[in-house]
Amino acid sequence: AAIKKAIENPRGIDYDLVDAQQARRVLDRIVGYELSPVLWRKVKGGLSAGRVQSVSVRLIVEKEREIQDFTPEASYRIDAEFSNEDGQSFKAKLPKNLTNKKEAQAFLQKNASANFKVADLQKKPAKKSPAAPFTTSTLQQEASRKLYFSVSKTMTMAQRLYEAGLITYMRTDSTNLSDEARQGAQAEIEKAYGNNYSKPRNYTGKTKGAQEAHEAIRPTDFSRHTVNI
Repeated sequence: AAIKKAIENPRGIDYDLVDAQQARRVLDRIVGYELSPVLWRKVKGGLSAGRVQSVSVRLIVEKEREIQDFTPEASYRIDAEFSNEDGQSFKAKLPKNLTNKKEAQAFLQKNASANFKVADLQKKPAKKSPAAPFTTSTLQQEASRKLYFSVSKTMTMAQRLYEAGLITYMRTDSTNLSDEARQGAQAEIEKAYGNNYSKPRNYTGKTKGAQEAHEAIRPTDFSRHTVNI
């Protein structure tokens, strides 16, 4: 649909985008073409280096070294369930953690049978904004949190969806959406929930160092609610 729309609505060439693509291609050749043969000779045949993956490996190694150098410290959290005379109950936790088991046990022995009073109760309206459209990293995080997928499984499934034409390119650091995507999402929301829930929202925040060569990960057809691949 995006290709058809582009053909039907030709526009001038954006040379900033052209230059960005050329820069990525040059970097691919400078980094990948030069370093990959070194890996073949020094490490193992078939390995590859690249402007993105090599930096990613460096970040992973640095984080792993931090993990290995970390010295764990034990702490104890006090959780409690309170109930009133009417049988209503609620849960609460001590705002600070205790540093050792002896201190935690002493606190429990002293307070387990005590009576408590609610000193202050405040009610405030809360507003929760919707999450930004998926980038590669946020897709992986959400798939891990909700579906318990590994990164490799998430990217394999995303690759299959992309190859089937069901989602946009799944390797992106951008939260931007095309006009076509916003219009498609708005139409589907209005159809299902009415106009009150279809307020357009533009995500303009940019992560430091993000290239934003592709738009955010999204369905190619918002009217399709199920897929079979």
